[in-house]
Amino acid sequence: MEHIRANRAYFAFLGWITLLAIPLALLTVLYLAGLRVGSDFVRTVLPSQWLPGVDPRLLTIGVATAAGLLVGLILRYLGGSDSRALSDELVEEGKVAYRNLPGMILAALVGLSSGASLGPEGPLAHLGGGLGTWLAERRRFDRDRSRVLSLSGIAAVFGGFLTQPLGGAFLAFEFTKLVTFPFYIYLIPAIVASLAGYLVYFAITGASLVGLYQFDEITTLKVTDFLYVFVLSLMGVGVGILFKLIFRTVQRLTRPLQAYPVLRPAAGGLLFGLIGAAMPLTLYSGEHELAHLIEHPGEYSALYLLLLGAAKLVTLSICMSTGFPGGFIFPLLFAAGSFGVAAHALLPAVPLSVAVVGAMSGIGGAVMRMPIATIILVGILAGPEYMPLIILGAIVGYLVAQISRGEDARDAYATAETEGVIARN
Repeated sequence: MEHIRANRAYFAFLGWITLLAIPLALLTVLYLAGLRVGSDFVRTVLPSQWLPGVDPRLLTIGVATAAGLLVGLILRYLGGSDSRALSDELVEEGKVAYRNLPGMILAALVGLSSGASLGPEGPLAHLGGGLGTWLAERRRFDRDRSRVLSLSGIAAVFGGFLTQPLGGAFLAFEFTKLVTFPFYIYLIPAIVASLAGYLVYFAITGASLVGLYQFDEITTLKVTDFLYVFVLSLMGVGVGILFKLIFRTVQRLTRPLQAYPVLRPAAGGLLFGLIGAAMPLTLYSGEHELAHLIEHPGEYSALYLLLLGAAKLVTLSICMSTGFPGGFIFPLLFAAGSFGVAAHALLPAVPLSVAVVGAMSGIGGAVMRMPIATIILVGILAGPEYMPLIILGAIVGYLVAQISRGEDARDAYATAETEGVIARN
């Protein structure tokens, strides 16, 4: 597919992409609904109705450890990712493994419901890419068309998940590192899939992440706000170096557990459960927990907020390094938001909205290395009125990170996936 030719065959191919997006959107609805039910059970039903007399801290540790053991059993006997990292497969082979998808999705639901510091987007990417590859094999498409169809499957689930078609398409691109491939050949199918996925998902749920974070300040931007965001975006490079140190240390300490594929997630559950018992806001993916920080910024000291952000990086590294299926985007944005609220607490002259938006966009660009997806995602969460600040933060963070020694979260995710396959084999 070196050139786009708008002929009958090309429109037929877009038709297959649209048909693929419809069941993927339905599966996204079911997956996220299952995650909400599981999380509500662990957060409310279990402590209030089943075990009302148990200390919440002990319950957090017990649930996380038990869930980790169950994740290990599921991945051991039902399978998780059965090949290499998703991005490596898609770039090099034009496909995504799909035979063990049920095991991965079930393990993700168990782990994420228990409070694992991961986002739901990782398993969703495997689901979309895997079913895209399955359809490509049924249609006997060549490797290039298989790659486009698999990417479009990822865009379809992301379009529904983010409730933003363009954001789903660009997130699929940058998440999978396909940005070096012929752009429009992949972009148009990805947007078609993301739009179809969004329409089906939104028609069923009516849910949206738009404006999740509400700020009390007047949103009229000032010249000084751009200066604040520029400085905060440089902080993203430091956070990238910190994340590199934390992730590689956790990887080194947990590597001996690869010989014990069932106990490996259980140990991870025990560790993130202990941290979660001491700092409950480190549990779960973090987007709703960050909303709590934004709504109640005065309840926490700057020191606690800095420790909270660092602790989130630790629990994210633990969960990735011990085999829990899940993504890194929302946990990293939570850590960034925590640092932003801390910056506001230390320097009240910096508006809370500017501090949070600047930290999220700068750290997102620097650590995730996905500037376009970061711009769209933070814009969805905070609102379009902050878009000039978001663009500045994401681009500065991304560019400065190119000359730094910080960790690329996508590389960390790929390393964790690859080592998880080795542990299970």
